[in-house]
Amino acid sequence: MNHIPAPHATDIAALRQNAAPQGAVVCGFDTVAGFEAIQRMANLLSASGLVPDTYRSKGPNDYTSKGNCVIALDMALRMGANPLMVMQNLYVVHGRPAWSAQFLIATLNKSGKFSALRYAFQGTEGADDWGCRACVTELSTGEKLQGPLVTIGLAKKEGWYGKNGSKWQSMPELMLQYRAAAWFVRTYAPEIAMGLRTAEEELDTIDLTPQADGRFAQQEEQAAAPSLTMADITAQANAAAAGQPQAQTDQPAAATQETARKPRMTQEELDALRQDAVDAYAARGYGLDRAEWDAGRPMDSWTKTDCKRLLRLAEQMPAHTPPQPDDAPAPDAFTCPASGTRITAERCPSCQQRNGCPAWDTSDATA
Repeated sequence: MNHIPAPHATDIAALRQNAAPQGAVVCGFDTVAGFEAIQRMANLLSASGLVPDTYRSKGPNDYTSKGNCVIALDMALRMGANPLMVMQNLYVVHGRPAWSAQFLIATLNKSGKFSALRYAFQGTEGADDWGCRACVTELSTGEKLQGPLVTIGLAKKEGWYGKNGSKWQSMPELMLQYRAAAWFVRTYAPEIAMGLRTAEEELDTIDLTPQADGRFAQQEEQAAAPSLTMADITAQANAAAAGQPQAQTDQPAAATQETARKPRMTQEELDALRQDAVDAYAARGYGLDRAEWDAGRPMDSWTKTDCKRLLRLAEQMPAHTPPQPDDAPAPDAFTCPASGTRITAERCPSCQQRNGCPAWDTSDATA
């Protein structure tokens, strides 16, 4: 009996079925192929300028950022969420990942298990008994659910309210809603939070300050590293300009490294640097008005860069002897529109802000 070959499939569905891979690769840590696939996705995302700095690659040997991308991708795949949305709302707080409260609320509302989250307030607004609960309706049963009660008195007892820069003092209503929503998620839908707290909760638990790269640093660790004084900075700068080796300090190696990693000055250090700049002007015989004029802004708005520039200017300025109170005022003195002080026209030609000054008119400057 002759063998009759089967006809070839010519329809589109059959062609697609024949061309489809035999086994789909699932990104994750379960298989080698999935682990390689999630790494390729992480390499692509880390090279993007749209991801936060925590995930953005700093160079070919920056494995930390790529590792952060892999972890964020794995969490996004497990939650069924968009990877970029997870990266935008997953913060690293003192080495621990934490969600933003808005992300938990949005994820709960889109879960399909509950109605949209609502808030029930009670007590007297502004008093310790003022509190909030998160409320929803479970769609499968129609049961109304209420989360734990969060009050201002509770925030004070837990130490959240009295922290420096605490948002509980400036926006208590919003903080009550965020905390009530976070506690509801962990009570009724812990799979959404995946065991992580919110960034607001982490900030209330530990004294942390936001850093330039999106991370948070503990204030106690920052205070443990002694900061250099302005005399040390000036001595090091002069030694570097003269080509001399810098003097060794008494700081331990660990403290020096911690200071080098410190991204910005604390408020106390910045205030001290501002006062150093004012003292440097005073040593040359100039007042605060001249320093604010050179800085172009009031003293309480000076940045670290402004203070260093003023210190350099003070070193280059000639000594000035201010007039005594019993001296007769100069006949050509007039009020400067920028600093509000009495000056003479002799100072105007050297003024950096002379152009556009409404008082710069040689015809009546001495009037």
